[in-house]
Amino acid sequence: MLRQLAMLLLISLLPLASCAAGTFRAGAATADITPQQGVLLDGPISKNGPVTGVHDRLHARALVLDDGNTRLGIVICDACMIGQDVFDQARKLIADKSTINPGSILMAATHTHA
Repeated sequence: MLRQLAMLLLISLLPLASCAAGTFRAGAATADITPQQGVLLDGPISKNGPVTGVHDRLHARALVLDDGNTRLGIVICDACMIGQDVFDQARKLIADKSTINPGSILMAATHTHA
């Protein structure tokens, strides 16, 4: 999950070479984060057991916006919960490989239970 989140945001940065102030640019990407059959879905609140099938694929979606002065990223994941430690590590990977400030990245899970 961590690598997928970081790569997703980095991929969405590809079309965003440095731009002049006053120029608005955007990049977007999506990644399939559907767990493989057999992966345990147990969490701190409920014990759901392993994945037995897939009704709908799960995705992480990223949007990066840049106005020439500020570059920010937004990542939304089709997941019930993702630990803060995973998001923090993803932010670090992104900061190490791009020019985006880790403090300018919003990451969240949709909190779906399905």
